[in-house]
Amino acid sequence: MDETRVHTDISHKVWELLHHTNALLIKYADAKLLEERGISYQQFMVLYMMDRIGSGASATQISELLNRNPNTLSTILDRMEKNGLVKKVRDKQDRRFVRIVMTKKGTNKLEKTIESGHVIIEKLAASFSEEELKTFASLIQKLLEQTYEVLVPQKVTKKLKTMNDGRASSNKKKFVH
Repeated sequence: MDETRVHTDISHKVWELLHHTNALLIKYADAKLLEERGISYQQFMVLYMMDRIGSGASATQISELLNRNPNTLSTILDRMEKNGLVKKVRDKQDRRFVRIVMTKKGTNKLEKTIESGHVIIEKLAASFSEEELKTFASLIQKLLEQTYEVLVPQKVTKKLKTMNDGRASSNKKKFVH
């Protein structure tokens, strides 16, 4: 019984640390990106996912990959369209279907924001050895896979795997999601 309790306690501690670290990273990234690039972290993630999906992403595809409610994403996209970062374009075959297309301004904003992100990542990673980073990446990858297996519906998991497997790595410095 003692071993189970210790395991549970460390599991909860890890979960708490992950949650706190994630919240702090997003809060910092949001403030820094707004200050330096005039774009919120949410808007950056929309552009980033659009880039990963390829041209003409649908709002449904983006919302699934970001684990966002489609209504929440719609509000973000409206704001982004107003700021000239994206355009909503009706599909020529099916006028009911709307594709979200990144504008040149959106592409430029994404590239500059990725550069800012690399500076943040380098600062955070500086206190770790390469071996520690490799171990951490391996453990986080394992947690991500377990999370998808336990919590995420199979159709989303398959879409994400297909997208990751079929995507050409055009910019090796991009974030890994």
